Amino acid sequence: MARPSLLALTSEVEKATLRGSRGEGESHSRATSPYLGTPPVLLLTGEKLTSLETTEIFFGVTKLLMHKDQQLRRLLYLVLKELKPSPEEVIIVCATLTKDMNSKIDLNRANALRVLGAIIARTDPTMLAQIERHLKQALVDKNCFVAASALVSGIHLMSVNGEVVRRWVNEVQTALASDNPSVQYHALALLHQIKRQDRLAVSKVVASLTRTPLKSPLAHCLLIRFAKAMMEDGASERDRALFDFLEASLRHRSDMVIYEAATAICSLSSVGQRELSPSITVLQLFLCSPKPACRFSAVRTLNKVAMSHPMAVTPCNMDMEGLINDSNRSIATLAITTLLKTYALIGCPGAFWIALPHYLVMRMTWAYGLGISWYKALWLKGGSESGVERLMKQITSFMSEIADDFKIVVVDAIRAMCLKFPQKHRLLMTFLANVLREEGGFQYKKAIVDTLLVIIARVPEAKEAGLSHLCEFIEDCEFTLLSTQILFLLGVEGPSTQEPSKYIRFIYNRVVLENATVRASAVSALAKFGISIPSLRPSITVLLQRCLYDNDDEVRDRAIFFVTLLRGLDSDATFAGKTAKALLEPLPVPLAALEASCREYLQVPSETPFGLDDVTIDAEMMARMAKADKGVDAGIGGRAPTDEAAAPSQPGGGGSANDAGKEADLLSRMAEFVHVGQRFTSSKAVALSEVGTEYEVTCVKHVYASHIILAFSLNNTLEDQLLSNVTVQLDLSAMRGLALETHVPCASLPFGTPGTAYACLRRVDGVPVGSIPCTLKFVVKDVDPSTGPTDDEPGYDDEYQLEDLEICAADFMKRVAVLDFRNAWEATGNACEVVETFSLSYNSIRAAMDAVIDFLGMAPCENSNLCPDDVSKLTVLLAGIFLGGMQVFAIVNLRTDSAKNVGMRLTVRSTNMIVSQFVASSVA
Repeated sequence: MARPSLLALTSEVEKATLRGSRGEGESHSRATSPYLGTPPVLLLTGEKLTSLETTEIFFGVTKLLMHKDQQLRRLLYLVLKELKPSPEEVIIVCATLTKDMNSKIDLNRANALRVLGAIIARTDPTMLAQIERHLKQALVDKNCFVAASALVSGIHLMSVNGEVVRRWVNEVQTALASDNPSVQYHALALLHQIKRQDRLAVSKVVASLTRTPLKSPLAHCLLIRFAKAMMEDGASERDRALFDFLEASLRHRSDMVIYEAATAICSLSSVGQRELSPSITVLQLFLCSPKPACRFSAVRTLNKVAMSHPMAVTPCNMDMEGLINDSNRSIATLAITTLLKTYALIGCPGAFWIALPHYLVMRMTWAYGLGISWYKALWLKGGSESGVERLMKQITSFMSEIADDFKIVVVDAIRAMCLKFPQKHRLLMTFLANVLREEGGFQYKKAIVDTLLVIIARVPEAKEAGLSHLCEFIEDCEFTLLSTQILFLLGVEGPSTQEPSKYIRFIYNRVVLENATVRASAVSALAKFGISIPSLRPSITVLLQRCLYDNDDEVRDRAIFFVTLLRGLDSDATFAGKTAKALLEPLPVPLAALEASCREYLQVPSETPFGLDDVTIDAEMMARMAKADKGVDAGIGGRAPTDEAAAPSQPGGGGSANDAGKEADLLSRMAEFVHVGQRFTSSKAVALSEVGTEYEVTCVKHVYASHIILAFSLNNTLEDQLLSNVTVQLDLSAMRGLALETHVPCASLPFGTPGTAYACLRRVDGVPVGSIPCTLKFVVKDVDPSTGPTDDEPGYDDEYQLEDLEICAADFMKRVAVLDFRNAWEATGNACEVVETFSLSYNSIRAAMDAVIDFLGMAPCENSNLCPDDVSKLTVLLAGIFLGGMQVFAIVNLRTDSAKNVGMRLTVRSTNMIVSQFVASSVA
């Protein structure tokens, strides 16, 4: 289809050129226009033109520039811009359109400027100098179309030749004072592009414009975004003035500006409910607007706010209930999902009375002659749950009428609702199971399955029902990924249910009826039942033996392995010197490190057999693993943002602590640290630079039997710099008991990508404590943020002074509590007891207690650290294990001496007097 059109175009162009020379061009311009529109359409639809075709069309089109028909000329400019001529043809373009840039017809001048700017930006930015004079003149042109075209060209050219464009700052500021909305909008955008590297300059521009009202609503919206970015950046000291500007924008005459300001306030990370109130009020008015766009934008923003501030959205519930039956199903979907999130707080008295109109409360109270307390109790008892049931009935009525994207939004809202109302899990899971059987795409079905998995994990009572729903779903599931995911869950959770045998039928059906991938997953799931439940092991073995002759090798291999493993569990057989139970334990090393070590072993043959002790890991692989773990966490969080809002975080952060411990244990697998042995303990992250400085550095101290590994987490906050060979130099002249053994530098530290450097210290004598001066040393390369780093830049050495790193007694103490502190204390005896008294400068006993626990690095026992804020006396029981495995106990007696002083009596016991004295002196 494309080639005949191109041939017709070339022929028609030649005819039009001939007619133009005869004076017949204008009469035939309408017939020529459809052919000129062919190349842009082809290019936009993915058609690729050869260089010869592009050249022929380009030269043929340039011949039509002699026509005076304005509509035809505008189409010519569009074709020239979309054709992307070669660098050799750009010279011809400049020469051809120079006359148009000096034309008296403003339409030709503006189009010529935009075409030349776009072509030069894509091909040869150095040619900007040839038309710079024309662009600077056009920036302050009286015609608004010409000025706006020059500004748009400057925005495009800024990314490829910013040095030239930055010289136009005076002309751009002049254009910013224009009365034309389009010129003012593009001038503000270009001015921000010119000064975006200088935060102080951007701050001054925003501050000056917030005091002077802009005539263009588009420019006002852009200014609101710049002000919000400055507030989020945290580098501005005018946060209050900028917030006042956002609040003042809520009273603008343009709906567009009002919505932009309301959205900016609602999306601020540190905004409180009181500051949200004006924007929520404006959005509530938008909910009643006759314009569908206003209603949709308002309910979408409220839907996002409900994830983090559901209490602030509850005043809009009545208005959103009226949108459930809106003719626009997108609006109805967002309204009902927002209600699902906010109704979870209706059970809270404050939230309920905010949502309920005051006049309705008084009318019902007067009508029945009852007290307000009775009315409140009656509604608080069942208002929230009845609201959930009513909303679920309304959702069911229109789920089949909306697209999958909005269905996913509904599913996410139901997930949050179920986590906040666990007693309603049967109703909500029944709804999810019903919609799971209906037609839908992969993303929609995956959202439902993920929701069921989260509910099963968070609501123990929903486990049996959820697994049953998933079993019914895989009977007719067409998506392999979902089937394998569910089979994995059945293998993990099924054996711990009350009737695990009922799931075996569903799993074995997959072995018979599904493809090879699902069959392999089903074999693994069956084997997990046999491993966990000895009574079912013979039956599982029989089922797996039927898979030994499967057509797929993966299914056969898994079946052979698990049949052998299950038989070995009964007979206590060994495999390669290991029992069957030992094979079920997780690998002590990452699979990627094991694979890399195996490849190295195969490349260099050796008579020594390969073992897990030979597996090593390097710093680059550690960085990749950490990045992958963060990506998985972000993916989980990004899939269901409502989960975090629905389920409160657990104190202590045990999951993240376990991950950090596993990552620290892998350090001894690095080739540079294989000799340090097993990790004893690790400290908390200590900041060596302030947040927001050029280079952010934190350190974690990992203590071993005779070594200390310092892991420095690095972050480069400068967009125009690339750091390489980054190390932290340590001055150990004042630390006699420590010696530097090795450095592991961070090879590359680009902007915004965290990196890690390591330093290994050897303890030469005793347990050294003190301060270590630190200096960050690196090779820096200047980088253009728009083009990225270049290989030809050699770079230069530089350094950055950091805060001193403190090595304290708590770094050599492992926090291990004991169940019976009194018996352990008496069993230790007072032969190596040390008693010290101190006067601590703290305002409260709680603050003093927290500080002493951190100084000692020990764990509180028997909940002795739990106390009210106004307590005047407190006894805290502490226990820990000192380096070398020695148990240490401490009793801390605290009392309030004055408003700013707390007296402390510290008693330390261990089996070594030197250790007791060392621990007691750590508080001083």
